[in-house]
Amino acid sequence: MAALIGFMIFQQFSYSYFDTLLTMSIISISYGTGAALMILLSFLFFSWYKSNHSLIVLLYFISILFIAFHLIVTATYVNVKMNIRPSYTAQYVGTSGDVSGGQFLLLNDIYRISSFLSYICIWTTTVALLNSYREKLANAIIYWIIFCLPHVYFLITFFYQFIFSNILISYLEIDPVAVSIALGAFLSLSKPIGGVFFAFAFWKISTP
Repeated sequence: MAALIGFMIFQQFSYSYFDTLLTMSIISISYGTGAALMILLSFLFFSWYKSNHSLIVLLYFISILFIAFHLIVTATYVNVKMNIRPSYTAQYVGTSGDVSGGQFLLLNDIYRISSFLSYICIWTTTVALLNSYREKLANAIIYWIIFCLPHVYFLITFFYQFIFSNILISYLEIDPVAVSIALGAFLSLSKPIGGVFFAFAFWKISTP
């Protein structure tokens, strides 16, 4: 991946374009590796479940499988959309670069549903895990507020058009590039931030 990304940067600086196939390869490698690791982790949880029959372990097995499925769907959806682009991607102005024109609606629905289910499953499982160790929580109200925040943040990303439409329209006329960057960052950071909070649950219950 480092070699592919480096070659893509070289193309952009040297020729002001990059090969679309490079992007598809990077997406396939990164998401494919992530999906493979998630599937391996899910089987480890399943093996663990067979030995102790813990509901929490079973929930993690299901949640990790949903995450792996979502990674596969994401890579497929993005690569299918990238495949209809020109072989070389150069500078463009005024749009998001999505030239699919409303195609692949079924795949888009599967992507959105899998995104929602994978996040909700891992969030619910984390809440169940914290509930099992609630005696370790010094201030339960604060912890529940903290763990509800990424959930609310994630749900906002599904309805941001209705929530921020008036604000976005006014700023789009002033600086569409800055708005696109800010909106893209806002939408893409919900899952990483949620992942940090879910990891925090493991860290907290492991401390004496």
